[in-house]
Amino acid sequence: MKLLSSEGATTPLVAVSNFAVQSHLSFRGLFLWLNPWAYASNMFAAPVLNVVLFALVARYATGEDPDAGLVLGVAMLAVPTMANGGILQSFTYERSFGTLSVLFVSPASRAAAYFSRGALHLPNALLAGVVSLAAAMVVLQLDVSEARWDAVLAALVLVGTSSVAFALAVGNFALWFRNWLVLYGASNGAVLALSGAVIPREELPALLRAVGEALPMTHGLEALRRAIGGATVVDLGGLLAAEVFVAGGYALVGIVIYRWIERRARREGALDD
Repeated sequence: MKLLSSEGATTPLVAVSNFAVQSHLSFRGLFLWLNPWAYASNMFAAPVLNVVLFALVARYATGEDPDAGLVLGVAMLAVPTMANGGILQSFTYERSFGTLSVLFVSPASRAAAYFSRGALHLPNALLAGVVSLAAAMVVLQLDVSEARWDAVLAALVLVGTSSVAFALAVGNFALWFRNWLVLYGASNGAVLALSGAVIPREELPALLRAVGEALPMTHGLEALRRAIGGATVVDLGGLLAAEVFVAGGYALVGIVIYRWIERRARREGALDD
């Protein structure tokens, strides 16, 4: 329900306050990893272990230490992985907990309801990325002596933003499919295989390279790698702009699908067939 000012119109301050409250409540109520053991394992243990695991596998397969590009790619996978896990389960539990039907009959802003599902998962995803980067620097001795940290931060934030927008768009399908883990695995697998995190994109077939262009993290990861090597924000303008474009595209497509699902549910009285 919208809160109104004394003049009867929703003010920007009230709108921001409503969005913050809705973000907090949806995060607390729908994010089932929000307990000490699950949160610590997913936020800290899993990113560190993934970085170390991929490094050891690469060393075993090639007989050499993994290069910085692979280490950074694996470290950044923590960002979309955390965003997908938190947001997809939130969409699923919104239906199974019975709050979705209440939302669909309320006068609340659909855009606010939609984007609030991802608001507090963005800092979570960024924290997972920072933890992974720290593990790469401490455990694998990643060389960051030439890094431009403002460019690194810009790339990381944009990777997080596009990952959240992507997870929200995919989350719409969690309103149809009862097992969100299928979508979780497919989303993570697509980013892992096609973003250049592990497999160099130039070695992919042309069609898969094109798909990778539209995935989150693809352009931001390349920007991050160059920023670690000394590139500035200005040098990375094209890559950062491309990541912004991807994030905006998923935000637009996602809200359109979300509204379509609502209209279909109102018309047919059900979310799935």
